Amino acid sequence: MIRINDITEENEKVLNMLKRENNAIENNIIKDLEIISTFRNIIDPELKINVFDLGLIYDFELKNKTLNIEMTLTTPACPLSDFFINTIKKEFLKFDYITNVNIKFVWEPIWNPKNLPLEIRSFINY
Repeated sequence: MIRINDITEENEKVLNMLKRENNAIENNIIKDLEIISTFRNIIDPELKINVFDLGLIYDFELKNKTLNIEMTLTTPACPLSDFFINTIKKEFLKFDYITNVNIKFVWEPIWNPKNLPLEIRSFINY
């Protein structure tokens, strides 16, 4: 036999679980926005545009306090790879929820200024 109190307790457990999941989702969204904002503060010294709007960041994932980043450069021979590695790590290790940063350079798809928004292409005279 099911008692009303049992149903109420079970519903309360489910409700609390949903609240925790919702809080986790909200926290992840906030962290993602902070990460994007930080990318937007890292400026390519040659083009004077941030790495996010320049389209150099292909993907990122925060998992277990490790930020994994897939990014590209404007060319595989770009002399700024060390600059980006050092700057990105320095900026993200300031967050208490990030203790490790892994950066993987990927070359597919190849970065192309044609994929940038018109206002950025105009800024770099392309």
